Amino acid sequence: MRRAIGVSEERGQSEVLGFVLLFGIVAIGSVAILLASGATTDGIESQAEIDRVESAFVELSTDIATAAATSDAGGTTELDIDASEGTIRKVDGGNMTVSIEGKGEVANESLGAIEYTNDDGSVVAYEGGGVWRGTGDRSMPVSGPPITYTDGTLTLPIFNVSGGSASGSGVAVSGVNTTSNHSGLTGGVDESQNIKISVTTAYHNGWAEYFRSMGNTSVETSGTGEYRTIEVIVGISELPQEIEDVNLNSDRASVLSATGGSISTSTAGNSYTSGDVVSPGDVDVGHTIYGDVVSGGDVSVSHSGEVTGRIIAAGSVDIAGDDDAGSVLAGGDVTVGGHVDGGVVSYGDIEIRWDKSYAGDLVAAGSITDNGYCVGDCEVREGVPPGEIGPHPNDELDDLPEHEPIDRAYDQILDQGEGDEVGTLSDDHLEAGQYFAGEISVGGNSDLELDVSDGDIDILVRPGGGVSMTGNGDITVTGTSGNDHVVRVITSGMVSMSGGAVTNSGGEANRFQIFGTTGSSFRFSGGGAYYGSIYAPHDEVSADTDFDASGSLDFYGTFVIGGLDASGTVTFHGDSSAGPTSPTGNWDGHMDNIATDELTVYVHVRTHEIVLD
Repeated sequence: MRRAIGVSEERGQSEVLGFVLLFGIVAIGSVAILLASGATTDGIESQAEIDRVESAFVELSTDIATAAATSDAGGTTELDIDASEGTIRKVDGGNMTVSIEGKGEVANESLGAIEYTNDDGSVVAYEGGGVWRGTGDRSMPVSGPPITYTDGTLTLPIFNVSGGSASGSGVAVSGVNTTSNHSGLTGGVDESQNIKISVTTAYHNGWAEYFRSMGNTSVETSGTGEYRTIEVIVGISELPQEIEDVNLNSDRASVLSATGGSISTSTAGNSYTSGDVVSPGDVDVGHTIYGDVVSGGDVSVSHSGEVTGRIIAAGSVDIAGDDDAGSVLAGGDVTVGGHVDGGVVSYGDIEIRWDKSYAGDLVAAGSITDNGYCVGDCEVREGVPPGEIGPHPNDELDDLPEHEPIDRAYDQILDQGEGDEVGTLSDDHLEAGQYFAGEISVGGNSDLELDVSDGDIDILVRPGGGVSMTGNGDITVTGTSGNDHVVRVITSGMVSMSGGAVTNSGGEANRFQIFGTTGSSFRFSGGGAYYGSIYAPHDEVSADTDFDASGSLDFYGTFVIGGLDASGTVTFHGDSSAGPTSPTGNWDGHMDNIATDELTVYVHVRTHEIVLD
């Protein structure tokens, strides 16, 4: 009995204790849920307010930018925010400077800011025409300032918050006063430093991200502490690699059709080309080429032709001569009527014709017809899957340098370049300097002497003019001893030579360089020698040729042109020192920017003072 009663009492106590504990757990859980819910609700409400503030700041920014752009300084723009969970204040300390190469500093302005700080520490700010979230390394752009950089024109408005104050629930802008700091040409444009913008700000990461998003900029951050400085170089321009490396006379550049038409060499037995021939179009070989032939089209070698190096063609190859090629790699069919030492690889069919001495392996994705003329130690493999053949001709073509036209540089020099006007150059003597010529016309027994003893000579031929040599008229570069000075002629017209010559005392082809736009053309005939190089690529592939040569002519240099049609005894000697050199320093640097993605030509800097009530 006693045992039974004892058990009953313990069970009653346990039930009471369990109820009390359960009630306590539920109560504690409820409080925790309420607290978490309250915190979550506070976070949602806080974020909602920050979102509202950001929207209000972006609207303010738009209104100010519109007023500045329309020169509307009247009226009042208000930023009305219920700042019950934060504060608004005007902050000083930011600054922006703008410098232009060759002109120095053109603007140095304070950047006041309107800053909202939420009770949770979140920050939204209007500074310099942009809206920023956060500060320091955590700042990000919400809406960037209305800075634009397109087609070589930089428009840079500087917004400076001044006067009055920002406090309580909002801020009122009573006016916008505008001052023009600089508007016009940049003057000198340097390949690595065109325009420098320095922004000292508490929102440095946001500014840096914004400037990087513009493109064609170099952005660096310096300093420590709350305010740091963003250094921005706008208008970074990279030279085409072949110019930067003085490489227009590279391993494949005796006659080179950069982006133009076909190449057709002369057929005279005593003419030749010393160096590689490269074309995006077809190549017709009529004489000996001491080098490679690389073609984006078809290659045809006549009975009088020969290629001592490789033939690489995206299309078909037809060899008709006796001693014709070192090796062949073709994307299309190959027909061989001669001798190929290094073998033939074709992504099409191969046919060996006539009773010719042939040596080397034959590899084809299609069929091979050797007619019993494959002699020597040669392996024949046909029907090979393309993936197992090896390199495709397009791989070689993809590795070729891209040659960009100079049209923009030509126009830029016309607009900005400084030089002496010399009218028509004929029987004249020029020394180091920069010149604008109506035309260059040397005929009869005239001699245009270009003396580079004291420096480079740059001549821009104005639109409508050209370069012509007739009779015994010569262009002679003198004063080359002990220096590397050169002559550069820049033209958009025709260059013609029917008689006469272009020479220099040292026989160095790089001393005379012609740069032509996509509208330039070249006509050489008669007899004579040309010691010089030509850089005049086209910007599209065309069946037309812009370089015609006939007669008995000797060319010493490298030629980046649209297309070539040569007949008679026309020889390209391929001077290894003949490439147009990097034109650093001439025309205040304008030729440095041949073929850049962006050229900073015009700069508009204005300061807009935002006056607070």
